[in-house]
Amino acid sequence: MQLILCYLSNISEVTLENYTDDPSRAAKGIYKRFAVNKRGHSSNEFIGKNLATQLQVSEGEMRLTMNANVLKYVESDLNNISEKIDIQSNTNPWNPDYSKRLTTFFRNINQFFGGSRRHTTKRKRTKNNRKSHRRIRK
Repeated sequence: MQLILCYLSNISEVTLENYTDDPSRAAKGIYKRFAVNKRGHSSNEFIGKNLATQLQVSEGEMRLTMNANVLKYVESDLNNISEKIDIQSNTNPWNPDYSKRLTTFFRNINQFFGGSRRHTTKRKRTKNNRKSHRRIRK
């Protein structure tokens, strides 16, 4: 949800410090959309090294550059979580109705925050368009 908020706030990049027990596991799991933050380090320090070593060199720093696909990624990740959890209960936020509510939630986000916000079909007249409709007086 924080990534959605950052996306809607036009934040271009999110950075985090991956201080978990197993940073490479977290980088492949919950932080899979993030990349190792290589800024401030020599590029030679990362060549030919596995993810765990790269995270150690960067001191666990990771970053995500926001793009148009972030909402799709977040929706996909949340749907994957709901499919993996198989507990039928009204108090469980991941119950089967969750998928419908999640789809509605993202549809509303796209409707109110994405695309064109103009509801009129009338075309705005440009300067050249106005000139062509003027009568020439002699």
